[in-house]
Amino acid sequence: MKLFLSESLSRSAKVLILTALLLGTMELSLHVRAYLAGWPSIFNRVLGESHFIYDTNLALTLLRPNIKFESGGRIISSNALGLRGDLPALPKRKNDVWIVMVGSSSVMGYYANENAQTFPSYLQRALNHADPSKNYFVLNAGMDGNDMNDHIRMLAWLSRKYQWDAVILFPGFNNIKDYCNPEKSAVKKFPLAKMKLPEWVMSIDMLRKNSTGLRGKNSGQSSVVEPDPTAFIGSFRTLLAEAGSLHVPTIVLPSPRSFLRTQSEQEQIRRAETARFYFPCFPLARLYDVLDLHNEILRTETLEKGMLYFPVDQVVPTEIENFGDSVHFSSRGNQLAAQSLADFFLLKIKD
Repeated sequence: MKLFLSESLSRSAKVLILTALLLGTMELSLHVRAYLAGWPSIFNRVLGESHFIYDTNLALTLLRPNIKFESGGRIISSNALGLRGDLPALPKRKNDVWIVMVGSSSVMGYYANENAQTFPSYLQRALNHADPSKNYFVLNAGMDGNDMNDHIRMLAWLSRKYQWDAVILFPGFNNIKDYCNPEKSAVKKFPLAKMKLPEWVMSIDMLRKNSTGLRGKNSGQSSVVEPDPTAFIGSFRTLLAEAGSLHVPTIVLPSPRSFLRTQSEQEQIRRAETARFYFPCFPLARLYDVLDLHNEILRTETLEKGMLYFPVDQVVPTEIENFGDSVHFSSRGNQLAAQSLADFFLLKIKD
Protein backbone atom coordinates (compact mmCIF):
# COMPACT_ATOMS: atom_id res chain seq x y z
CA MET A 1 0.00 0.00 0.00
CA LYS A 2 2.81 2.39 0.94
CA LEU A 3 4.62 1.50 -2.28
CA PHE A 4 1.47 2.23 -4.31
CA LEU A 5 0.98 5.61 -2.61
CA SER A 6 4.63 6.43 -3.12
CA GLU A 7 4.43 5.61 -6.83
CA SER A 8 1.19 7.62 -7.20
CA LEU A 9 2.72 10.64 -5.50
CA SER A 10 5.80 10.29 -7.65
CA ARG A 11 3.71 10.24 -10.83
CA SER A 12 1.66 13.22 -9.62
CA ALA A 13 4.82 15.15 -8.82
CA LYS A 14 6.21 14.43 -12.28
CA VAL A 15 2.98 15.60 -13.91
CA LEU A 16 3.02 18.79 -11.86
CA ILE A 17 6.68 19.44 -12.66
CA LEU A 18 6.18 18.81 -16.38
CA THR A 19 3.09 21.03 -16.40
CA ALA A 20 4.98 23.81 -14.63
CA LEU A 21 7.88 23.49 -17.08
CA LEU A 22 5.49 23.59 -20.04
CA LEU A 23 3.68 26.68 -18.75
CA GLY A 24 6.97 28.34 -17.84
CA THR A 25 8.38 27.68 -21.30
CA MET A 26 5.23 29.05 -22.94
CA GLU A 27 5.31 32.16 -20.74
CA LEU A 28 9.00 32.72 -21.49
CA SER A 29 8.44 32.35 -25.24
CA LEU A 30 5.62 34.92 -25.11
CA HIS A 31 7.87 37.43 -23.35
CA VAL A 32 10.72 36.82 -25.80
CA ARG A 33 8.35 37.30 -28.73
CA ALA A 34 6.89 40.46 -27.18
CA TYR A 35 10.34 41.87 -26.43
CA LEU A 36 11.58 41.28 -29.99
CA ALA A 37 8.39 42.83 -31.43
CA GLY A 38 8.72 45.92 -29.25
CA TRP A 39 5.75 45.19 -26.99
CA PRO A 40 6.12 45.55 -23.19
CA SER A 41 7.49 42.41 -21.53
CA ILE A 42 9.17 41.28 -18.33
CA PHE A 43 12.54 41.85 -20.02
CA ASN A 44 11.80 45.58 -20.25
CA ARG A 45 11.33 45.69 -16.49
CA VAL A 46 14.41 43.63 -15.71
CA LEU A 47 16.62 45.60 -18.11
CA GLY A 48 15.11 48.97 -17.22
CA GLU A 49 14.06 49.53 -20.84
CA SER A 50 10.39 50.34 -20.33
CA HIS A 51 9.09 52.88 -22.82
CA PHE A 52 6.55 54.11 -20.28
CA ILE A 53 7.02 55.76 -16.90
CA TYR A 54 4.62 56.58 -14.11
CA ASP A 55 4.84 60.15 -12.86
CA THR A 56 3.87 60.01 -9.20
CA ASN A 57 3.44 63.79 -8.97
CA LEU A 58 0.97 63.88 -11.85
CA ALA A 59 -0.47 60.40 -11.18
CA LEU A 60 -0.16 59.78 -14.92
CA THR A 61 1.51 57.17 -17.11
CA LEU A 62 3.61 58.83 -19.81
CA LEU A 63 6.14 57.88 -22.44
CA ARG A 64 9.79 58.34 -21.63
CA PRO A 65 10.59 61.83 -22.94
CA ASN A 66 12.32 62.34 -26.28
CA ILE A 67 12.62 58.72 -27.38
CA LYS A 68 11.81 56.87 -30.58
CA PHE A 69 10.96 53.18 -30.54
CA GLU A 70 9.02 50.46 -32.32
CA SER A 71 6.12 48.80 -30.56
CA GLY A 72 4.07 46.14 -32.31
CA GLY A 73 4.77 47.63 -35.72
CA ARG A 74 4.21 51.21 -34.56
CA ILE A 75 7.03 53.75 -34.72
CA ILE A 76 6.44 56.07 -31.78
CA SER A 77 8.34 59.28 -31.09
CA SER A 78 7.79 61.12 -27.83
CA ASN A 79 8.29 64.77 -27.00
CA ALA A 80 9.80 66.44 -23.93
CA LEU A 81 6.57 65.97 -21.96
CA GLY A 82 6.35 62.25 -22.65
CA LEU A 83 3.46 62.48 -25.13
CA ARG A 84 3.35 61.16 -28.69
CA GLY A 85 4.15 63.72 -31.38
CA ASP A 86 5.33 67.32 -31.30
CA LEU A 87 4.79 70.20 -28.90
CA PRO A 88 3.60 73.69 -29.92
CA ALA A 89 6.41 76.05 -30.84
CA LEU A 90 7.00 78.86 -28.36
CA PRO A 91 6.48 81.76 -28.28
CA LYS A 92 2.88 81.67 -29.44
CA ARG A 93 2.25 83.85 -32.47
CA LYS A 94 -0.80 85.94 -33.31
CA ASN A 95 -2.22 83.55 -35.91
CA ASP A 96 -1.49 80.37 -33.92
CA VAL A 97 -4.48 78.26 -32.90
CA TRP A 98 -3.54 75.69 -30.28
CA ILE A 99 -5.86 72.74 -29.70
CA VAL A 100 -5.38 69.96 -27.16
CA MET A 101 -7.00 66.57 -27.85
CA VAL A 102 -7.33 64.48 -24.69
CA GLY A 103 -8.10 60.77 -24.75
CA SER A 104 -6.70 57.27 -24.58
CA SER A 105 -5.52 54.81 -27.24
CA SER A 106 -7.81 56.19 -29.97
CA VAL A 107 -6.07 59.56 -29.60
CA MET A 108 -2.56 58.25 -29.02
CA GLY A 109 -2.93 56.12 -32.15
CA TYR A 110 -3.41 52.43 -31.42
CA TYR A 111 -3.25 51.53 -35.11
CA ALA A 112 -1.18 54.51 -36.27
CA ASN A 113 2.09 53.10 -37.60
CA GLU A 114 3.74 56.50 -37.26
CA ASN A 115 2.97 59.78 -35.52
CA ALA A 116 1.68 61.34 -38.73
CA GLN A 117 -1.15 58.76 -38.91
CA THR A 118 -2.74 59.60 -35.55
CA PHE A 119 -6.12 61.32 -35.28
CA PRO A 120 -4.60 64.60 -33.92
CA SER A 121 -2.01 64.72 -36.72
CA TYR A 122 -4.62 64.20 -39.43
CA LEU A 123 -6.82 66.86 -37.82
CA GLN A 124 -3.98 69.37 -37.71
CA ARG A 125 -3.24 68.91 -41.42
CA ALA A 126 -6.93 69.06 -42.35
CA LEU A 127 -7.41 72.35 -40.46
CA ASN A 128 -4.32 73.97 -41.95
CA HIS A 129 -5.33 72.87 -45.45
CA ALA A 130 -8.88 74.22 -45.05
CA ASP A 131 -7.86 77.50 -43.39
CA PRO A 132 -4.38 78.68 -44.47
CA SER A 133 -4.90 82.02 -42.70
CA LYS A 134 -4.18 80.34 -39.36
CA ASN A 135 -1.44 78.09 -38.04
CA TYR A 136 -3.26 75.24 -36.34
CA PHE A 137 -1.52 72.92 -33.91
CA VAL A 138 -3.21 69.89 -32.33
CA LEU A 139 -1.46 68.31 -29.34
CA ASN A 140 -1.78 64.55 -28.98
CA ALA A 141 -2.66 64.16 -25.28
CA GLY A 142 -3.74 60.55 -25.57
CA MET A 143 -2.26 57.64 -23.65
CA ASP A 144 -3.10 53.96 -24.04
CA GLY A 145 -5.34 52.77 -21.20
CA ASN A 146 -6.26 56.17 -19.77
CA ASP A 147 -9.69 56.50 -18.18
CA MET A 148 -11.83 59.50 -17.24
CA ASN A 149 -9.85 60.36 -14.11
CA ASP A 150 -6.62 60.25 -16.12
CA HIS A 151 -8.17 62.64 -18.65
CA ILE A 152 -8.98 65.09 -15.85
CA ARG A 153 -5.39 65.05 -14.58
CA MET A 154 -3.97 65.24 -18.10
CA LEU A 155 -6.03 68.29 -19.06
CA ALA A 156 -5.33 70.05 -15.76
CA TRP A 157 -1.58 69.50 -16.19
CA LEU A 158 -1.42 70.66 -19.80
CA SER A 159 -3.61 73.67 -19.06
CA ARG A 160 -0.94 74.92 -16.68
CA LYS A 161 1.68 74.68 -19.41
CA TYR A 162 0.01 76.17 -22.48
CA GLN A 163 -2.69 78.65 -23.42
CA TRP A 164 -5.15 76.58 -25.42
CA ASP A 165 -7.63 77.99 -27.91
CA ALA A 166 -9.85 74.89 -27.97
CA VAL A 167 -10.22 71.54 -26.22
CA ILE A 168 -11.27 68.25 -27.83
CA LEU A 169 -12.29 65.42 -25.50
CA PHE A 170 -12.36 61.87 -26.88
CA PRO A 171 -12.78 59.90 -23.62
CA GLY A 172 -13.13 56.38 -25.03
CA PHE A 173 -14.62 53.28 -23.42
CA ASN A 174 -11.96 52.33 -20.86
CA ASN A 175 -14.18 53.09 -17.87
CA ILE A 176 -16.48 50.22 -18.85
CA LYS A 177 -13.80 47.82 -17.60
CA ASP A 178 -14.61 48.97 -14.06
CA TYR A 179 -17.94 47.15 -14.25
CA CYS A 180 -16.07 43.90 -14.88
CA ASN A 181 -13.67 44.50 -11.99
CA PRO A 182 -15.46 44.04 -8.65
CA GLU A 183 -12.45 45.46 -6.80
CA LYS A 184 -13.26 48.90 -8.25
CA SER A 185 -16.93 48.76 -7.31
CA ALA A 186 -18.28 50.83 -4.47
CA VAL A 187 -19.52 47.64 -2.81
CA LYS A 188 -17.25 44.64 -3.02
CA LYS A 189 -19.05 41.53 -4.17
CA PHE A 190 -16.14 39.29 -3.14
CA PRO A 191 -15.12 40.16 0.43
CA LEU A 192 -12.72 37.21 0.68
CA ALA A 193 -9.16 37.50 -0.59
CA LYS A 194 -8.63 36.23 -4.13
CA MET A 195 -5.52 34.72 -5.62
CA LYS A 196 -4.16 36.78 -8.52
CA LEU A 197 -1.34 36.19 -10.96
CA PRO A 198 1.30 38.90 -11.43
CA GLU A 199 0.41 41.59 -13.99
CA TRP A 200 3.29 40.56 -16.24
CA VAL A 201 1.89 37.05 -16.89
CA MET A 202 0.95 36.93 -20.60
CA SER A 203 -0.28 33.38 -21.12
CA ILE A 204 -3.72 33.95 -19.58
CA ASP A 205 -4.39 36.98 -21.77
CA MET A 206 -3.19 35.02 -24.80
CA LEU A 207 -5.68 32.23 -24.08
CA ARG A 208 -8.50 34.71 -23.52
CA LYS A 209 -7.74 36.70 -26.67
CA ASN A 210 -7.54 33.61 -28.85
CA SER A 211 -10.73 32.11 -27.47
CA THR A 212 -12.94 35.23 -27.52
CA GLY A 213 -14.18 34.47 -31.01
CA LEU A 214 -15.20 30.97 -29.91
CA ARG A 215 -17.63 32.28 -27.32
CA GLY A 216 -21.23 32.73 -28.37
CA LYS A 217 -22.79 36.17 -28.35
CA ASN A 218 -24.71 35.33 -25.15
CA SER A 219 -21.63 34.44 -23.11
CA GLY A 220 -20.87 36.75 -20.20
CA GLN A 221 -21.84 37.33 -16.60
CA SER A 222 -24.87 39.53 -17.17
CA SER A 223 -26.65 38.01 -14.16
CA VAL A 224 -23.83 39.25 -11.90
CA VAL A 225 -23.00 42.64 -13.40
CA GLU A 226 -25.50 45.49 -13.38
CA PRO A 227 -23.71 48.68 -14.47
CA ASP A 228 -24.07 51.71 -12.24
CA PRO A 229 -22.84 54.74 -14.24
CA THR A 230 -22.93 57.11 -11.26
CA ALA A 231 -19.14 57.26 -10.90
CA PHE A 232 -18.70 57.63 -14.67
CA ILE A 233 -21.14 60.54 -14.79
CA GLY A 234 -19.43 62.25 -11.87
CA SER A 235 -15.98 61.90 -13.44
CA PHE A 236 -17.18 63.17 -16.81
CA ARG A 237 -18.81 66.19 -15.20
CA THR A 238 -15.50 66.96 -13.50
CA LEU A 239 -13.72 66.69 -16.85
CA LEU A 240 -16.22 69.08 -18.45
CA ALA A 241 -15.76 71.49 -15.54
CA GLU A 242 -11.98 71.37 -16.03
CA ALA A 243 -12.41 72.14 -19.72
CA GLY A 244 -14.97 74.84 -18.96
CA SER A 245 -12.56 76.60 -16.60
CA LEU A 246 -10.36 77.41 -19.61
CA HIS A 247 -13.17 79.48 -21.20
CA VAL A 248 -12.44 78.18 -24.69
CA PRO A 249 -14.59 76.08 -27.05
CA THR A 250 -14.81 72.41 -26.07
CA ILE A 251 -15.82 69.57 -28.40
CA VAL A 252 -16.71 66.11 -27.08
CA LEU A 253 -16.57 62.96 -29.20
CA PRO A 254 -18.38 59.68 -28.42
CA SER A 255 -16.75 56.31 -29.00
CA PRO A 256 -17.30 54.60 -32.35
CA ARG A 257 -17.59 50.87 -32.93
CA SER A 258 -17.39 48.66 -35.99
CA PHE A 259 -20.06 46.14 -34.91
CA LEU A 260 -23.78 46.86 -35.26
CA ARG A 261 -27.00 45.09 -34.35
CA THR A 262 -28.02 45.15 -38.02
CA GLN A 263 -25.09 42.92 -39.05
CA SER A 264 -25.35 39.15 -39.22
CA GLU A 265 -24.72 37.34 -35.95
CA GLN A 266 -21.45 35.90 -37.22
CA GLU A 267 -20.26 39.33 -38.38
CA GLN A 268 -21.18 40.92 -35.05
CA ILE A 269 -19.23 38.30 -33.10
CA ARG A 270 -16.21 38.67 -35.38
CA ARG A 271 -16.13 42.46 -35.26
CA ALA A 272 -16.86 42.69 -31.53
CA GLU A 273 -13.99 40.37 -30.58
CA THR A 274 -11.71 43.05 -29.11
CA ALA A 275 -14.50 44.73 -27.15
CA ARG A 276 -15.66 41.40 -25.75
CA PHE A 277 -12.10 40.60 -24.68
CA TYR A 278 -11.77 43.84 -22.72
CA PHE A 279 -15.33 43.71 -21.34
CA PRO A 280 -15.84 39.95 -20.73
CA CYS A 281 -18.57 40.32 -18.13
CA PHE A 282 -21.18 41.31 -20.72
CA PRO A 283 -22.88 39.20 -23.38
CA LEU A 284 -22.94 40.96 -26.73
CA ALA A 285 -26.53 42.23 -26.46
CA ARG A 286 -25.82 43.75 -23.04
CA LEU A 287 -22.53 45.18 -24.27
CA TYR A 288 -24.43 47.16 -26.91
CA ASP A 289 -26.60 48.63 -24.14
CA VAL A 290 -23.63 49.64 -22.00
CA LEU A 291 -21.73 51.22 -24.89
CA ASP A 292 -24.85 53.12 -25.95
CA LEU A 293 -25.43 54.23 -22.35
CA HIS A 294 -21.95 55.74 -22.05
CA ASN A 295 -22.22 57.52 -25.38
CA GLU A 296 -25.62 58.91 -24.43
CA ILE A 297 -24.19 60.20 -21.15
CA LEU A 298 -21.43 61.96 -23.08
CA ARG A 299 -23.97 63.54 -25.41
CA THR A 300 -26.52 64.72 -22.85
CA GLU A 301 -23.98 66.03 -20.32
CA THR A 302 -22.06 67.89 -23.04
CA LEU A 303 -25.12 69.57 -24.52
CA GLU A 304 -26.49 70.48 -21.08
CA LYS A 305 -23.26 72.39 -20.41
CA GLY A 306 -23.64 74.25 -23.71
CA MET A 307 -20.57 72.60 -25.20
CA LEU A 308 -20.17 71.11 -28.66
CA TYR A 309 -20.82 67.45 -29.43
CA PHE A 310 -19.43 65.87 -32.59
CA PRO A 311 -20.99 62.45 -33.43
CA VAL A 312 -17.86 60.85 -34.84
CA ASP A 313 -19.52 57.45 -34.46
CA GLN A 314 -22.06 58.51 -37.09
CA VAL A 315 -19.82 60.20 -39.66
CA VAL A 316 -17.27 57.43 -40.26
CA PRO A 317 -18.75 54.45 -42.16
CA THR A 318 -18.44 51.09 -40.38
CA GLU A 319 -16.61 49.51 -43.32
CA ILE A 320 -13.95 47.14 -42.03
CA GLU A 321 -11.22 49.22 -43.71
CA ASN A 322 -12.02 52.12 -41.36
CA PHE A 323 -11.44 50.11 -38.19
CA GLY A 324 -8.42 48.34 -36.78
CA ASP A 325 -10.61 46.39 -34.35
CA SER A 326 -13.95 46.69 -32.55
CA VAL A 327 -13.55 50.26 -31.29
CA HIS A 328 -10.35 51.73 -32.76
CA PHE A 329 -10.15 53.52 -36.08
CA SER A 330 -7.58 52.40 -38.61
CA SER A 331 -5.33 55.01 -40.21
CA ARG A 332 -7.98 55.42 -42.91
CA GLY A 333 -10.68 55.83 -40.27
CA ASN A 334 -8.59 58.43 -38.45
CA GLN A 335 -8.23 60.39 -41.67
CA LEU A 336 -11.97 60.34 -42.40
CA ALA A 337 -12.83 61.29 -38.82
CA ALA A 338 -10.28 64.12 -38.81
CA GLN A 339 -11.57 65.61 -42.06
CA SER A 340 -15.16 65.62 -40.79
CA LEU A 341 -14.11 67.06 -37.44
CA ALA A 342 -12.09 69.80 -39.16
CA ASP A 343 -15.17 70.83 -41.16
CA PHE A 344 -17.26 70.82 -37.98
CA PHE A 345 -14.62 72.84 -36.09
CA LEU A 346 -14.38 75.57 -38.73
CA LEU A 347 -18.17 75.75 -39.04
CA LYS A 348 -18.92 75.95 -35.31
CA ILE A 349 -15.93 77.80 -33.89
CA LYS A 350 -15.53 81.36 -35.09
CA ASP A 351 -12.68 83.79 -34.45
